[in-house]
Amino acid sequence: MEMNKKNESSRDNSDKSETADNAQSKIEIDKKSQEEAKNKSISWTKIATLATVISVPIAMIAILISIMIENANKTERLEKELLSLREIISSSKVDKPNNGGDKDSYEFDAHNVIEDCTKAIEIDINNTNAYIRRGEAKTQLRDYKGAIEDFNRAIGIDSNKVEAYNGRAVVKEELGDYKGAIEDFDSAIKIDSNYADAYNGRGRVKHSLRDYKGATEDFDKTIEIDPYYVWAYYWRGEIKSELSDYTGAIEDYNKAIKIEPDFKLAHDAIKRISNRK
Repeated sequence: MEMNKKNESSRDNSDKSETADNAQSKIEIDKKSQEEAKNKSISWTKIATLATVISVPIAMIAILISIMIENANKTERLEKELLSLREIISSSKVDKPNNGGDKDSYEFDAHNVIEDCTKAIEIDINNTNAYIRRGEAKTQLRDYKGAIEDFNRAIGIDSNKVEAYNGRAVVKEELGDYKGAIEDFDSAIKIDSNYADAYNGRGRVKHSLRDYKGATEDFDKTIEIDPYYVWAYYWRGEIKSELSDYTGAIEDYNKAIKIEPDFKLAHDAIKRISNRK
């Protein structure tokens, strides 16, 4: 009997212990479930918050992408138009007619160049070639103020644009600013020592200043760089004529005519010398 009571008591104690253990385990499981639920709640809250925060930049990025696509299409169109204008401008240099040609046609061409260059500048405000070509056209139309502004603009964008210095020098020469003209021709030559136009232009100015030796040296250099530079022969012939070297003058005029058979000024110069004899 006592043994049975002890065994039963032992079983009761064991059952109580097991019940306590089960209860503790259940408590721990409940705590773990609550913790997991809490963590899940926190995670979803974080995700929701993050989604809210990120949603604005995503919208902004979408707008930016849309703008970029639109600008890319616009840029492509502008580049095609600019390329077309560049081709026009590159072949639109306006030269003063050697032979006193059709003045109306000449001025019409100059106006066309100005119009094309203005369009190019509207597309690309830093298009130095467009400023230079427009400045040359304005020079031929005697819009010297406008020409100077265009050449200054080109130099402001690119201080090594030799044609801009040369163009500005020509305007200064036309305005009688010989000192300023020589300075600009010098600047052009400093940038490009083989720029024939600058030597020829400087020679013209020196001729106007009666620096015949310096002028002849510049015309000689022009011809050395470009043996077909017709104006250099003409102006060198003018110097020789003024120095009474008529034979030498006629030789230079004839060289100019050989290059350009219809060069009226050279033909007239030969007739002038012939009438002296």
